[in-house]
Amino acid sequence: MAIKYSIFGMLVYLAMLAYLAAFAGFLLRAKRAARVAFGLGFLAALAGVILRTAQTHHAPLQNLFEVLLAMGAAVVPLSLLCRRLLGARDEAADALLGVFILFPVGFVLSAQPRLLPPALQHWLFIPHVSAYVLADVILIKAGIQAGR
Repeated sequence: MAIKYSIFGMLVYLAMLAYLAAFAGFLLRAKRAARVAFGLGFLAALAGVILRTAQTHHAPLQNLFEVLLAMGAAVVPLSLLCRRLLGARDEAADALLGVFILFPVGFVLSAQPRLLPPALQHWLFIPHVSAYVLADVILIKAGIQAGR
C-alpha cells in the first residue's frame, strides 16, 4: 500500500474523506451536512478525473485505476438519479460505495500514466467504456438495494 503525495492523490483522499463524512452524516440524520459532503466528494472525484484527462490527453478510462476513478465520480449523479426517478433513499450506502470504489485508487493501484495503445484510439472507446462503468455502478447499487 502506497500513499500518493501528489495533488492528484490529495483529490482522491479528499473525495474519500468527504464520502465518509457523508456516510456518517446520513447515519446521524444530518442530511443537509451529509449532502454537502456528498457533493464535495463528487467535486473532488470529478476534479481528479479532469486532472487525469489533462495528464494523459485522453479520456481516463484506459486501466483499472482510471476506471475506478471514473466510477467514484459516477456514484453521486447515479445516486441522485435513483433517488429522483426510483425513490431509492439509501444515500448512506451510496456514500460508503464511493469510499470503497476509491480505496484502490488511493492506496493500491499505480497512478503512473501510460500511453493509449492504438487499439483503444478508436472513436468508440469512450462510449463503450463509459457504458460499462455506469453499468458496473448500477449493478453494485442494485445489489446493495436488493440486500436490504
